[in-house]
Amino acid sequence: MNNIRSFIFVTMIAACVVLIPREATAQGVVDQYNLTGDINWAIHSHSDIGQVFTAGITGQLTGIELALGRCLTPTDPMVLEILTTSGGTPLPNPVLASVAIAEASIPLIPSPTALVLGSEVGTYVDLTSFGITTQTGVQYTFRLSTAGGNCYAVRGDTVGNYPGGLRFTNWTLQTSDLVFKTFNDEQPTSPIPAMSTWSLALLAGLLGLLGLLGFGRRTKKT
Repeated sequence: MNNIRSFIFVTMIAACVVLIPREATAQGVVDQYNLTGDINWAIHSHSDIGQVFTAGITGQLTGIELALGRCLTPTDPMVLEILTTSGGTPLPNPVLASVAIAEASIPLIPSPTALVLGSEVGTYVDLTSFGITTQTGVQYTFRLSTAGGNCYAVRGDTVGNYPGGLRFTNWTLQTSDLVFKTFNDEQPTSPIPAMSTWSLALLAGLLGLLGLLGFGRRTKKT
């Protein structure tokens, strides 16, 4: 009898666990990436730079990680914009997001020369507040710019390792890529999912069976 009750208890716990959705991290899951580079590309008032990427997940774009660097005292922040594309070419409008990256989050040059999966070693830019929904197979772009004669840099390559898009400078596509990682949250936004009919029936049946077992034991004692 005890074995039966233990089995039913474990089954109930398993049923409840199935109903709990997988919790996404604050960054989401890594979607697109190009991890290694061989050059630092300069960013200043006369040279903005960006990267076209192709979304591999339909969901919310939660952030981007970049291998950025700076000189000692920039006078203006670096600005990250998320934009759309047309035929693989970046478009200046509409602007889906615009973030001024805090100087404190950008390390002094030499900056990280590569990014890694599984941890953050570069500069992470949170985009969750913009609610950008990406579609699988659709191309988007991010653009980095700054005002004044500031000294910033972003790591990239010279050979074009990333197959889903290209780097661009001053809106002109190049034959190379930036080092980056995009994060996407493909999980349901509701924290409390609705239980399905079969799940409710299973739990009700198990609870009822436990009640009968308890009643049977009390009957035998009397």
